Amino acid sequence: MVKSHRFLPFHLIQKRNGDHSDRWSLKSLGLRIQLGHPPGSECLIPAREFNDDFVVIDRDMVHEVAIDYCGCGHTTKGQAEQLMDQRLWPATLINPKAAPTFRCLEERYPSLLRMVHEWRHSRMLNRAGRGHDPERVDKTGVGECALLRPPCLHPGMNMAEGWENAPAETQHIHTLNIGLDANYRLKRKDMSSDAADPGLCKGFASSIYDPPFRERSLKHDMKQSWDHSRDRELTRVQLKSNMDRWLRGQSFNTKALNLLSTLHKKISAAMEEYLKAISPLLVLGDLIGEKNVDKVF
Repeated sequence: MVKSHRFLPFHLIQKRNGDHSDRWSLKSLGLRIQLGHPPGSECLIPAREFNDDFVVIDRDMVHEVAIDYCGCGHTTKGQAEQLMDQRLWPATLINPKAAPTFRCLEERYPSLLRMVHEWRHSRMLNRAGRGHDPERVDKTGVGECALLRPPCLHPGMNMAEGWENAPAETQHIHTLNIGLDANYRLKRKDMSSDAADPGLCKGFASSIYDPPFRERSLKHDMKQSWDHSRDRELTRVQLKSNMDRWLRGQSFNTKALNLLSTLHKKISAAMEEYLKAISPLLVLGDLIGEKNVDKVF
């Protein structure tokens, strides 16, 4: 039984017991999954997985399996890479204890993400004691589930009494310094909307509930005026900057680079001549009261 399932370690085994069948795991029968070697071969010095309690999540059930990593030097890959070679996605890169199969992720990945998201949200509400509130979760206030950060300054908690009366030379000790960094991954949230994909946590913890900000943005014109007379100069500068950056990144095809460099010089010269010629024309247009004279000529 064990030998015939070396290539099928996630099969369900049942043993007849009177009028019913008991479920048995291949691990309990002695099957061990050898990683880091070709299928069917064994390692001379197998490195047993820590605590020997590895769990594999497949599309039909959760399996408890016995994992042996390569310890003989046949492969230089780490534990995570050896698991991925067997189409198992490790939960962590260091000492993983669980892994879903690739086919499970291919078929159930969106469902898994949704369940994990719901579970984390429920645990947050549970730890904040929202289940004991008579008004339940719907009446949770903004920031009510957030935890106070010990490094931050909290008067009456981690600040000495009379801190506001400290001398000028030591007042900096009681100053809160906040750094702001750009999170470019937030741009991915533009793929949907609150109406199509409403969030569970409406500002309950550290994330800000943004509908009030969106409403304010719609009421006020956030657009900045721009002097379009500067567009030509900016276009010329941007063209030169992009071309220089592209040329610096190339190391081959010298002939093409020379042609591009010559073309770039001609474009720059033409732009300079154009700017010299357009200036008196614009002045003349202002004198005769003709607008957009540069577009006419």
